[in-house]
Amino acid sequence: MMETILIADSGSTKTDWRLVRGTEQIQTILTQGINPYHQSYDEIVQLLKKELFPVMQSPLVRMVYFYGTGCSTAEKKQKIAAALRQVFGSELKVEVQHDMLAAARALCGREAGIACIIGTGSNSCVYDGQDIAVNGMGLGYLLGDEGAGCKLGLRLLQDYFYQDMPADLRKDFEQSYDVSREVVLERLYQKTFPNRYSASFTPFLSKHLHSEYAQALLQEEMTIFFKKCVLKFDNFEQLPIHFTGSVAYHFAEPLRKTAADLPYNLQIGNILATPMAGLLAYHGITNS
Repeated sequence: MMETILIADSGSTKTDWRLVRGTEQIQTILTQGINPYHQSYDEIVQLLKKELFPVMQSPLVRMVYFYGTGCSTAEKKQKIAAALRQVFGSELKVEVQHDMLAAARALCGREAGIACIIGTGSNSCVYDGQDIAVNGMGLGYLLGDEGAGCKLGLRLLQDYFYQDMPADLRKDFEQSYDVSREVVLERLYQKTFPNRYSASFTPFLSKHLHSEYAQALLQEEMTIFFKKCVLKFDNFEQLPIHFTGSVAYHFAEPLRKTAADLPYNLQIGNILATPMAGLLAYHGITNS
């Protein structure tokens, strides 16, 4: 009997689960994002029981490969593994890795390169073709996440409140969202997942992508990403630079333009919406 496994790619906003039997993918499931820094063990267990387990075509899973944001320490990896075993049984085999390794495996395959994530959050690493050779800082929502959706959303909110946004865009912004000062401050400072909330404003930039305002804002924030998360690596001009994540994918043109405008010979490679297709290939799933 062919073994059934789960492969998961989890960001701060959503988790992409693929149920696989043998070398064939049999189901795709999307749930909320899982981050062991932001969610307790009990919260993760309840999420799995409510959003994942009941809708699985085959709940008899033998192995889970979980790649997730925040899974950078043994303690956080253990929290995820324990939650999965609580739901699927104590005999479950689990491999928990950081989402940065998922990105590197998906983007670079077996070749060396710089792998970058720009989604709700952001991060980067140097990959030697087998493993992560050098990690980026990955400082998270408050100190890092350069160029990511959460920071783009914060810039939009700042520009709206300080009236630095052009008048026509400002009018559309307040018609598109509830941006009363009280609501915004409560969501950012008192509610859970402020990063998801601020990132939820990013589609406004897509709507007005060809405006001078949006182009300038994106170039400013992406320049910061390159300076903090790519140019810090010693060999950044010798390696291809690959990207995954919703922001990198939807703003690929401004991303490439920003790289071209920097005074370096940057080799921009793949820009993928998600790393899942590459991850499936890495794990030998031929029919996806």
